[in-house]
Amino acid sequence: MGADNLESQLKDWFGRPLPPESDSLHRAIDDIVYPQVRRRKRAPWPLRWGAPLAASLIVVVAGVLAAGLLLPAASRSAPTPQPGTFSPTANLPAVGWDSAVTLQNGQVLLTGGRDENGSASLAALFDPATGSYQLTGSLTLGVGLSGGRSRPSLTLLHDGRVLVAGGRDDSGRALATAEIYDPATGTFSNAGALAAGRVDHTATLLRDGSVLLVGGRSGPDAGGTGSGEPSLLSTAEIYDPSTGRFTETGSLATARADAAATLLGDGRVLVAGGVGDTQLASAEIYDPETARFSATSPMSVARQAPTATLLPNGRVLLAGGWGTDGSLSSAELFDPASSTFSLTGSMDTGRYQYASQLLSDGLVVVIGGECSGDHCSGQTGPLTSSELYDPSTGLFTPAASLGHARYGFVSASLGGGSVLVVGGQAAGESLNSGELYRH
Repeated sequence: MGADNLESQLKDWFGRPLPPESDSLHRAIDDIVYPQVRRRKRAPWPLRWGAPLAASLIVVVAGVLAAGLLLPAASRSAPTPQPGTFSPTANLPAVGWDSAVTLQNGQVLLTGGRDENGSASLAALFDPATGSYQLTGSLTLGVGLSGGRSRPSLTLLHDGRVLVAGGRDDSGRALATAEIYDPATGTFSNAGALAAGRVDHTATLLRDGSVLLVGGRSGPDAGGTGSGEPSLLSTAEIYDPSTGRFTETGSLATARADAAATLLGDGRVLVAGGVGDTQLASAEIYDPETARFSATSPMSVARQAPTATLLPNGRVLLAGGWGTDGSLSSAELFDPASSTFSLTGSMDTGRYQYASQLLSDGLVVVIGGECSGDHCSGQTGPLTSSELYDPSTGLFTPAASLGHARYGFVSASLGGGSVLVVGGQAAGESLNSGELYRH
């Protein structure tokens, strides 16, 4: 059997012709196989049967080598994640931005900016096409109310408008008001009253277009200004855009704030972690069909304010947050099929008040935050680092560094592997800068 016949056989095996580099393989096979054939004709019959076997083994080995050495590198191993880059945007028109959502037109709505009186009443738009910010509309806060709105939930509705719900006023009181932002007019309008004032709650858009608001803090000092004791909420409510009304729904088994909520592929909502009397490992699932919460298995680690990212495979990545011994570097996966959590790879450093975004290639980027406690790897305080999580390997790898260390900022996905990072804190300073991550 000559090299040409071998090439034909290898082509049949691997479904493609050998590349030009296989000329050296032709010669090597000729040098090895043909002498074996010539010797076989002169050898005693027991040895004649050994030659075909040896030649066959050579063919198999050659095929393996051809597959491993001659096929393109991309066929042999997964591509190495690229670290990406951060670049500065124009400076923001104010400081204090604490909520963000990407609109259907690709722009990003920001709220919580401080006006000249220090009140959190400003809203702005970031335009990716120009890389600039501009103020838009004025928050209404609700009939007869004033004093700013910080830390509300922003939820993009199916019709392109945005529900701005709850938050706290400038005195720290939890707000039971809501408003609607209309990108077509650039204005805010009153959206009625919640069943309870709440801040640090979760808000999740359900499949039917309604919004589920869960838990949070309430009371005169829900914002932590020291004027009173906040109360933790176990209640939940639904906002119906078709009626413009909030109605109460089932309640959590455990009151919690600073939890992570994720819409699962089957339409249910996972609510995990947060803080009650202490950091929580417990998790619950809300079923819109029954309007009830049910307990699921707990997380491996108690986490306050972790990030939660729905992966393309339907699992949920929960990472970082604040634990009993400080900022957490560990991460875990929730599997909806088994309703269980399992640990996955850990971040290089603990992260609290950081950002996490799913990229277009299925990787997850984690950005900045702060670290204190036992999991900091020598990187204490505000962080400039970022990392990439690869669901196929379950590992985090280092990525690009921010131009400015920051925590407590907001972020928004711009699509195509780009993420906007806005404001935050660093060393007691409120930042009016923004950065763009490009993957």
